[in-house]
Amino acid sequence: MRQLDTLVLIGTLSTSILAAESSRPRGVGPECKSPLLLSSHQRQRSPSHSTLIANKSLCSTVAKFYKSSDSFTCISNPSITISPSQINDDYCDCPDGSDEPGTSACTYLSTLSPPQPLAGSASKNTSVALPGYYCKNKGHIPSYIPHMYVNDGACDYELCCDGSDEWEGVGGIKCEDKCKEIGKEWRKLDEIRQKSARAALKKKDELLKEAAELRAGVEMSIGRLEVEIKTREAEAEELKKVYEEVERRERGKVVKSAGKGSKVTVLAGLAKTRVEELRNALTGVVSKRDALKEKVAKLEAILSTFKEEYNPNFNDEGVKRAVKSWEDYAANKGDESDDPAEDRDLESISKPDSETEGINWAEWETEGEESDVEARK
Repeated sequence: MRQLDTLVLIGTLSTSILAAESSRPRGVGPECKSPLLLSSHQRQRSPSHSTLIANKSLCSTVAKFYKSSDSFTCISNPSITISPSQINDDYCDCPDGSDEPGTSACTYLSTLSPPQPLAGSASKNTSVALPGYYCKNKGHIPSYIPHMYVNDGACDYELCCDGSDEWEGVGGIKCEDKCKEIGKEWRKLDEIRQKSARAALKKKDELLKEAAELRAGVEMSIGRLEVEIKTREAEAEELKKVYEEVERRERGKVVKSAGKGSKVTVLAGLAKTRVEELRNALTGVVSKRDALKEKVAKLEAILSTFKEEYNPNFNDEGVKRAVKSWEDYAANKGDESDDPAEDRDLESISKPDSETEGINWAEWETEGEESDVEARK
């Protein structure tokens, strides 16, 4: 039932459109009305006449002026009224050219031409009131062309594929209607364009999605790096404080002295402190050396026993290599032994200073000369 109602409505609209077309003079476009039943997608795919009159860029706002059958009033000059028989009579009766929508009689009113008001007319209006000559182009896309193209002896198929702009056949030129072929080719190319546009939009969406994901990843990385930078800055600040504290303590160690005194007294105190530090370090090194010597002696005894007790009849290459290495080591060592004089020197150096041995620091620390130098803490 709904389909039948729709068909009846479409038939009624088509009849009304055909009647309106027959009542309009040549070159006048259809009057602007509300969009018809087809969707925008259908209008793009099926550019029939009933569909394209819904396109407000091609409809005419002046079609209403041509409805009266008694008289015609010039659109831009309502004070001038002419007979309907004077419309499209190839003579410009209205100053705005609105009485010649289907001829080229008023082409001198083009904005590209110099001002040429009608002779004997009080009105100086030379602006064109019409959008151009309307080509129905049934089967393709209707369009407006400049009035100067009408009956100029050339077929303007790129603008008026139905050939209606050459209705007088000037110079024997008769333009046949090619809208069916041109419209078919245009729709084929438009389908390719639409397909390419859809593919491009799909690719655009994919790229936008990928870009959003990459942006999110970069933002996460930036956030992590910012947190890490703050952590490292805090660590650097803490290490700086530790460094300054260590530097302060070391500087105090190097330049430490008790109270005021002469230069000699200050230097004697500093030298004594330094010597004690070196003596303690030397004592520690000697102790470690003695411990290592003891370990080496034990290892040499073990290897010597191993060499004497191993059975050469066992064909163990690893054992043989070990024994050979020990023999080479023992041969190179020779009669090497510790130097007693060196040990005595180290023992002497390691003894604390006193009045009878080493440096008598008390003699230097009790220097009577006053100094103008104050030791830093």
